[in-house]
Amino acid sequence: MNEVFIQFIQYMIAYLGVIILLMFALNFLTKKWLFTYLKVKMSQGRLTMTRVNSVADTYYKDGQWSEGFYTFKLRSKEEKRIPISEKKYNEYFNREWGVNVIDINEEANSIYSRLDKNTHVYQNFDSGGISTLFLRFKNRPVLEDKKIIIIIILLIVIMFTGFFCAYKINEIITLLKGVLALGGNV
Repeated sequence: MNEVFIQFIQYMIAYLGVIILLMFALNFLTKKWLFTYLKVKMSQGRLTMTRVNSVADTYYKDGQWSEGFYTFKLRSKEEKRIPISEKKYNEYFNREWGVNVIDINEEANSIYSRLDKNTHVYQNFDSGGISTLFLRFKNRPVLEDKKIIIIIILLIVIMFTGFFCAYKINEIITLLKGVLALGGNV
């Protein structure tokens, strides 16, 4: 029985190795489309597949639409943000293979319409300027709530009061030890 179990595990490891090699080969042949598709599909709608059309190639990346911006990274690891309002959302995104797909022209900085692939719906967006504005907005100083500031000040005052009381109690104990030493009842 033990030999059968060992042989079963060996077969499972061998078949798992073949399946993993096949998955990596398919991912290589599809220009990383397979793993990108699986990542977008498993995100259950949080991510969107981006079809980026460059001069020499068409490749796929995952992106995310949130807070009026569609964010994705190019092959060069450059992050691009495209402002998209909720009203215009349906003009850009289409469904393919059960996931949302957006077509982007990398060189012209434009988005293709889902209705007509020759039409650029959104042209010449300045991704660098939008990114810096977005980072400025994200890292702006936030005004603290007055209640939080009052609570912090009260906590600091209570802490100093506690230290002062502990110091005075220590002095009183030292004085009492001196009085008891003088009285001879130590």
